[in-house]
Amino acid sequence: MHTLWAEIIVSIGLLLIKHDFHASMTKIEYSTKNQSLQCIMHVFTDDLELALSNFHQREIKYQENKTDTEIIPYLKSVFIVRTNKNKILPIEYIGSARKPNTVQLYFELPCSKSELKQLSITHSLLFNEFNDQVNTINFYVLGEKKSLVFTNSEGTKVITF
Repeated sequence: MHTLWAEIIVSIGLLLIKHDFHASMTKIEYSTKNQSLQCIMHVFTDDLELALSNFHQREIKYQENKTDTEIIPYLKSVFIVRTNKNKILPIEYIGSARKPNTVQLYFELPCSKSELKQLSITHSLLFNEFNDQVNTINFYVLGEKKSLVFTNSEGTKVITF
């Protein structure tokens, strides 16, 4: 039930131009065909610009197909997935797209079915910028739906399938 409320709050927030809370939502589906976790991350445009500017220590304004070189190293520093053997799954960045008030980041994590059994996820997107940042991940893996919510006090979690 806690996850349902988080999804509702994030969905409403993504429709607002000005927002009083800070959240991101990520959808992850496992592709058995590609043996990968396919990810779509939704983040407020202004929040992403602030994080990228802080990370790169210069002002960055999001431009579709032009800001990806700044997004990739930031994303790799705040979104880390490890297998139960402590192997970091590499992010294969696909691209980004602007939506009203948000940016969608598209990427994959190559992951065999055996590696999928237990994953440790660090999701600290925007934690340096906002104390109230909440990052939600909705997983759709092998017929199961599971959700995780990350906060500044809980930036790393373990999930099993």
